[in-house]
Amino acid sequence: MVRLLSTEGRVSGCQMAGGQYGTIAEILSNQHWADLVTGLAVIGGSSLVVAPAGTRVLQVMAITPQGSFMVDPSELTFSATGVSVAPDGTVTGVVGGGTVNIVITARPTIDISVIITDA
Repeated sequence: MVRLLSTEGRVSGCQMAGGQYGTIAEILSNQHWADLVTGLAVIGGSSLVVAPAGTRVLQVMAITPQGSFMVDPSELTFSATGVSVAPDGTVTGVVGGGTVNIVITARPTIDISVIITDA
């Protein structure tokens, strides 16, 4: 949690160019965002269709007691059986499909598996 002081800038209204928007006054907790996550979800569900040689980018949401948010793929580790998956979560389909496992790199006990089918 971070406490911010009020802004002191040269910007008024909705203008965004130049100026100082805030100052970090005190860091109340050095808790990593992944410490709050209770589960992961993939947009589209845990069973997705990817045509052979087709691709699909997996979009992963983190679930916390306060709500959910999209996770940057660089914070995740993807592994696959039967299909290929790139570090950015792009799955390439094959005949017969396969499974993609996704974990939070900083907290590998939080994971989700996604079944990839070809039809």
